[in-house]
Amino acid sequence: MKIHITRRATLMAVTLVGLLLVGAPTLALVQPATTETLDAVDVSETIVYGGTDVDLRQAAAEGFEIPVVTVAFSQYPYVVSYLDPAVAARELDSPDTIRQFGQPSTIRTTDLSSVPVELDERGFLHSPPGASPTWTAASAATYVIDSRARIPSGPVALGFSDPVDAESFASTYGGRTVSFERLDETTAAPDRQGRFDAALGDRMQWAEDLLDVDRNRIDVTVSSDRYETVQAAIRAAPPGATVSVPAGRYAVETVVIDKPLTIQGTGEDSVIAGDGSGTPMIVRGPNVTIRDLRIEGVGSVGAREFRGADWDTTIQLAYGGGDAAIVVDGGSHTLVENVHIDTPASGIIGREATQLRVHDVTVVGARSAADGFMGVIVIGEPALIDGVTVQGGRDGVYTHRADGTVIRGANLSAYRYGMHLMYTSEALMMDNTVRGGDAGVMIMTRPEGNLVVGNDIADTTYGIVPAGGDSYIADNTVVGTQFGIQIAGDRHLVTRNRVQDSVVGLRANEIFPTNTVTRNDIVGTERPVVASLGPLRTWTDDGVGNYWGPLPALDSDGDGSYDRPFRPTATHDQRLVEEPAGAILTRAPAMQIRRAAGVRVSGLRGPGVIDTAPATEPFTAEVRR
Repeated sequence: MKIHITRRATLMAVTLVGLLLVGAPTLALVQPATTETLDAVDVSETIVYGGTDVDLRQAAAEGFEIPVVTVAFSQYPYVVSYLDPAVAARELDSPDTIRQFGQPSTIRTTDLSSVPVELDERGFLHSPPGASPTWTAASAATYVIDSRARIPSGPVALGFSDPVDAESFASTYGGRTVSFERLDETTAAPDRQGRFDAALGDRMQWAEDLLDVDRNRIDVTVSSDRYETVQAAIRAAPPGATVSVPAGRYAVETVVIDKPLTIQGTGEDSVIAGDGSGTPMIVRGPNVTIRDLRIEGVGSVGAREFRGADWDTTIQLAYGGGDAAIVVDGGSHTLVENVHIDTPASGIIGREATQLRVHDVTVVGARSAADGFMGVIVIGEPALIDGVTVQGGRDGVYTHRADGTVIRGANLSAYRYGMHLMYTSEALMMDNTVRGGDAGVMIMTRPEGNLVVGNDIADTTYGIVPAGGDSYIADNTVVGTQFGIQIAGDRHLVTRNRVQDSVVGLRANEIFPTNTVTRNDIVGTERPVVASLGPLRTWTDDGVGNYWGPLPALDSDGDGSYDRPFRPTATHDQRLVEEPAGAILTRAPAMQIRRAAGVRVSGLRGPGVIDTAPATEPFTAEVRR
């Protein structure tokens, strides 16, 4: 199945990330809102906040319930659905929410007193076939927290209109009951920077632990040149042995490794040559190491066509069933190290491969995105992709439902995306270098908790596109792009990044702006920010904004911030960076009154971005090219 994603298609896809990945194509507009009018609105027609696309897709496929709180705000035109009552209570209690969107005029929640409910062995909530919960006023409901109930992305609170039903559920499945007013006290948001630092430490520790895996080797070596084929040498070797592949060219159809072995070459002089119609090496056993080889003669099928399968199976069979130099099919603790791969399709595919490590591997792919596929594909289990080089092909690294994957120290120059995450949460992309292509980092399908840290991205159309929520985009350098960083999704912390010498620095198109954007340097751009959707965003946190270049303004108290706000989306403020004489216009009384009112009164704010404390000095070092 050849799927050619053109540059134009990428531009269109990224334009819609802020819309299609947070809600449906047709979003419900708030009329004079009542509980009755909201009852007629389906969740799919609203802005969805929290949770992931895996939650929604898996619930639709398997028929379990996701408790929702749906809100209409007084000064925001769309209905918002929170995929957890606890998250809704916390966010609605925040002064920032009220300032940004106005007072909530109507709040309803899924009423689990309206149908019989039970939990399955995974903690997912089920109602009888054909029955669906109705709605009740959120403020009047009683909520069960700390029970066994969960959705795929984590624990969830449950609302009941009848307190007796809530107590009965808690006695059966654990937990305790609280009111909506007390619900926010149970979910106080922790220090975000501290939480992301802890998550970063956890993923780095996981990667280090993977390096110390005991592979149960024995001191037995079987040389493949003493056998008619490499497969015959593998059959002859006892578990834990080393199969040596001396310098030479070894023609194979498909070599299958189904027991613990080390396949040891001498470097690029040891060539495993497939017949050009499939996968030369397949790993199905545990504790397999493939080291110091060159692999070529890979088949040309990037993805196979499957019809009628569900959303998850389709990707697993289509992408996971394509041709590659090495396919790790369910094997555990596989290490692929110092291997050079030439492929018209994919380099390495991990299918449900637990604790897969790909280290110091070079993949040379096709000369266009249309003709090639992925350097490394990871499906179903996290992997450590460490020090990999990918040249050509479609995407450098592609993941599907591979939560927790670590990609670090890679050098990626694919024709479409450097790193491409689909349905993957809590991944770490750190200290990678991406050159060329449509995007450096592309995160899609509303995952949560991803960490994009310390990457060097240049000469792409888009630098970083982080859909989903609650992710950390920090300490990255983005240079020479058409769009530096897209501010999409919700609850991201975007900080200490440098966007330099790009056409557009930051692109804001989230409909429900709840991201924190602070301590970034946006310099040398034609337009520092473009904002196409949503209300005014305030990109200042705890009195610290971003650096937009030198402005003709004062810092009278010496706190490192200019005395006046800066609107990087406003034409007259953009000209301040280009033409300091533009300061005369901004000091006009009418402009100062309008700006002050826009900062304080949500009803008087138009779309765009405002930084109420623009920095006088950069936070990062200049990049010289």
